[in-house]
Amino acid sequence: MMRNDYLKIIFFKKLSAFTNDSGLINKAFDDLVKAYDSPRRFYHDLTHIVALLKMWEIKKAHFLDPDVVYLAIWFHDAVYDAWKSDNEERSADLARVFLSQTSFPKSGIEKWRVIFWQPKRMNRKPIILD
Repeated sequence: MMRNDYLKIIFFKKLSAFTNDSGLINKAFDDLVKAYDSPRRFYHDLTHIVALLKMWEIKKAHFLDPDVVYLAIWFHDAVYDAWKSDNEERSADLARVFLSQTSFPKSGIEKWRVIFWQPKRMNRKPIILD
């Protein structure tokens, strides 16, 4: 099985808990893979996403909300423009638009704001999401 096929099966399984719209899930997956496979990507590419997903798989039992972390991995740098400084905010907006079309809990969407803004915080102390 090809890597993207496996990733799509897991993505579909995760998102199916929040929507029955397979077209929406497929489009989101295809758009994310296209973004991360862009030749302009140097670090935040699909290989980076796969590495994070492997870590997530090992550590997911330790997360207070593994679904939020899983989706944050996929969306954390979906929008990338080397000449812009608002990639995280635009990625968060993309995630918010997508998740608002699902039954993903509103509290989970708020956690997105915290996760996406964490890299920009001046104080690098760890945050706790409960």
